[in-house]
Amino acid sequence: MKELAFMQKEQDTVKLLRIQDKQEIDPQTPLEGILMSRTDFTIKTTTIPPIQSSEVRNMLSYRLRSMYPGDPEQTIFDYKIIIRGKNRYAILFITTRDTIEEYRTFCPRGILWLPFNLIRPLLKMYTEKLKIFLFWHPDWIDISIFEDDVLVNSTAVKREVDPGFDLHKIQNVLPKDLENYQIISLSFMDEMDSLKNLAKEQFKKTISPQFISIEESVSYMNNKMDFLFKQQIVNPVLTFYNKLRVDYLLIPLILFALLLFNKQVMFKRDYRNKLKQVYTETIERSQLQGVYNKKLEELKELEKKKPPDMYRLFSELSKIFRYDIKIETFRYNKDGTFIVDCIGIDPLNRVKEFNENDFFDSVKVREIETIPGSSRVKFRLTGRLNEER
Repeated sequence: MKELAFMQKEQDTVKLLRIQDKQEIDPQTPLEGILMSRTDFTIKTTTIPPIQSSEVRNMLSYRLRSMYPGDPEQTIFDYKIIIRGKNRYAILFITTRDTIEEYRTFCPRGILWLPFNLIRPLLKMYTEKLKIFLFWHPDWIDISIFEDDVLVNSTAVKREVDPGFDLHKIQNVLPKDLENYQIISLSFMDEMDSLKNLAKEQFKKTISPQFISIEESVSYMNNKMDFLFKQQIVNPVLTFYNKLRVDYLLIPLILFALLLFNKQVMFKRDYRNKLKQVYTETIERSQLQGVYNKKLEELKELEKKKPPDMYRLFSELSKIFRYDIKIETFRYNKDGTFIVDCIGIDPLNRVKEFNENDFFDSVKVREIETIPGSSRVKFRLTGRLNEER
């Protein structure tokens, strides 16, 4: 790669510098990649439950609301998956839409990366279980702590004029048992000697950090590496509270609602026709009380066959069956009872929510079947719609 750049702030201006030699680059120069500022991002690590790979992004979008306080409409993220044995971990890189769009103005088609992308290939060079990587940018320092090659903590601090103050800042976030960690320092060549001397003074002989130049490390970068925010336009984090997500949960509910709507239209037509017929026959044959009574009974029987209010039924089901429940089948019987087969979690809590809803009555779990290799279960619910619906 030829034109790899990073930004450096000087008072109110921002300069683009070439990573290989720290020479200033014209902003109009096409860039093959740009190192984004670590202070623009929040990095979190979370475990991934036993779900399909296609469901991971939706799960992380939902979990992100409790991990990051930013505005969901403006928050975007990318993630990398780390697998250790039977466990999967997601490393989340969280920022705002405006931040990515700003970097894309300088690098429309090139790669976007953070220190993590440069550090990850280096992990296999060190056999120690506990490792700390220090990435020295002219404006900030990234401190990444790894345990068994899984990122357990990532912190960024702004740099001071004196590197001694920088080291003091770093020590405030480093583990207390620092002697148990292998420390690897990545910095530009022009600062490496001063950092080595500073480390000797600070750590004496108890800790021996390894030093790697950033210029040498980026020479191994190539387009096959797994970089960040590959799409130029990244979808924002959507929440269930402000967006209607038509996915595998809502599709069967919509189909069910359409069927009920068709039945309700047919019912209203039949009901009007029957009512008109009863009225006409009653006027014409008022003397035939028996016929009159028979038609009234027919009208009452037709009333009993009236389907439920599909708008309310759809609304109430959506309140109870949220993102973590998939409807397999739903059957409604003429006597007002229903049977629903589902796949999801926590069926007993769903029964509790049903019975707390005035629209449903006598809801019970009839069958529960575990799904091998998954935290979800198959279960069947039965109950009755409230007669006063």
